[in-house]
Amino acid sequence: MTEKITFHLSAFDGPLDLLLHLIAKNKVNIYDIPISLILEQYMEILHEAQSADMEVAGDFIAMAAQLMLIKSRMLLPKEKNEEDEEEDPRAMLVEQLLEYQRIREVQPYFKRHSDAGRDILTRPPEPLERKKTFEGTLPPEKLSEAADYLLATEAADAGAVLLSRAQEASAAEMDATVAHLNRALKQVGCSRRLGSEIIRGNWFEFTDKDFERLLHAGYQMSDYCKEAQQEDAFDSLFFMHVKMTEGELKAAVQSAFSDPACGHIFRIKGFLPMGDGWLELNATRQETLLKPISRGQEILIVIGEGLSKKALQKYFQDSEND
Repeated sequence: MTEKITFHLSAFDGPLDLLLHLIAKNKVNIYDIPISLILEQYMEILHEAQSADMEVAGDFIAMAAQLMLIKSRMLLPKEKNEEDEEEDPRAMLVEQLLEYQRIREVQPYFKRHSDAGRDILTRPPEPLERKKTFEGTLPPEKLSEAADYLLATEAADAGAVLLSRAQEASAAEMDATVAHLNRALKQVGCSRRLGSEIIRGNWFEFTDKDFERLLHAGYQMSDYCKEAQQEDAFDSLFFMHVKMTEGELKAAVQSAFSDPACGHIFRIKGFLPMGDGWLELNATRQETLLKPISRGQEILIVIGEGLSKKALQKYFQDSEND
């Protein structure tokens, strides 16, 4: 008989944090996760949250879908890779958990430096006249003033800045990103300019030395003009069970980006079933990338500012709610 779970969803930082807790609680090997047991306990916590009228975040629901997919795949004959070796449906999940675990290990260090800021007195927010646009050239998907302010204030005090997905960008694109960061710093009256603090390496190829550099990057105090900002400036909307052809998907993504009623969209990503396989979607205003993959989960995620779910549903309708 399964032991009743009494933990609250709000106690966890995200679905990976919850999974690591369940793995530790059941004292199982992270490389050999009993999916049925973990899924049962995971769903029990989600159901308890829903019955208590708590809002269950989309990433918890997405992970539940991923666990169900893994469970179903484990009941089927195992696929073989190019080396004629059997693929474990849990492999991708294990990689995610191990990566999250490494990040969590360095969290206390950064929290200590964050807490140090509470002992520093700062001036209250003051009015700041800002230009409607930056001087120079900006990418087509220009950030809003609120987004640029948030970007600048986070970068101003950072001991190091890691460019994510650097392996997918050209040197010129990374240079443009750094230039945008420095323009944002200038816009808030900060004299600091980022250079050697920028880390451009491929995250998946980081060595212990690279993580050591991040661990000891420190916290750099910089002056800038502070403004009162609204919290939760960015939105993430989730669409499950979307069914469409590859051509329909491309058209829907392009239409959503160009439709002002949908809000200011930064990125659309996710997975759709396509024939006997899956399509992985990564889209920005500049390009829509579709890549065939062997497995995925039925979910599309739209990230941006001021998003309208009603407007977006015109393009990404849940087929189960038609």
